[in-house]
Amino acid sequence: MKNETITICIKCPVCGKTISLVLNKPKKGNIGRVAINHEDHIIVIDYDIFGHIRCVNVFKRFPIPQTGEILCRICKKPIEIRKDELLHEYAYIHDDHVVVVYVFNEHYQIEILPLAKVTQEPLYNIVDELIKQHGIKKISGIITHALIHSYIVLSIELKYIQHLFLQLKSLRNTIILFDDNVDDTKYENFSNPFIESVLVFVKNLSYVDALKKLDDMLLFILNLASMINKHNDINSKVIISLIEKIPNKALRDLILSVANVRKNDTEKNNV
Repeated sequence: MKNETITICIKCPVCGKTISLVLNKPKKGNIGRVAINHEDHIIVIDYDIFGHIRCVNVFKRFPIPQTGEILCRICKKPIEIRKDELLHEYAYIHDDHVVVVYVFNEHYQIEILPLAKVTQEPLYNIVDELIKQHGIKKISGIITHALIHSYIVLSIELKYIQHLFLQLKSLRNTIILFDDNVDDTKYENFSNPFIESVLVFVKNLSYVDALKKLDDMLLFILNLASMINKHNDINSKVIISLIEKIPNKALRDLILSVANVRKNDTEKNNV
């Protein structure tokens, strides 16, 4: 039986608090839309079938009035249409749904959205789930290949790698192609011991911390590789000395591989 729910974790753009949600998948080709109670403000998010967030809006929350110009079509509670500004957007919480009011001049529109329940327990760690399903060497190899070459070709079985990559600044721009005829086991040959050690460390962390720690380490590798390519022709001795001081050989080799391949790709594009 296919999993009919998805997990989403975002930071509130107003107060910065982390929001963890388990939501029903929208139908294929559709966008899900839910509201979240965040005390004095209400967050509305749009998301797709893969759990990717498409849009986030925040509305000021008003208390439910005693009387109003119209009644909610769901629960019949009063709704006040505030026309004190030319353009006005605000929301009310009515039990298990949220009423969003859009006012423009003398016109208004009402939108009713389901109220999502915020997860109290930490969400599952997507890195840990991927390792359990596909093995640490394959996941390490896929990340290593993407880091070096900026693209990967996967079977549809590994589609949730895309969900992970989109949440990482370091890998967000990776080109991901899907082909059912591809042999995913080939990526085990690209596995890097340093990346494996990072995965072992982050797989036991919380959802948010795992993503942050993994992303920080991958960005560190990319930044060092970029620095090598930027300054290598100017002062190669300093750069070589810096890299040689890194005690982990697997990390050294990975940084140099990323630098070499990306430099060669840049030179080819400039020809």
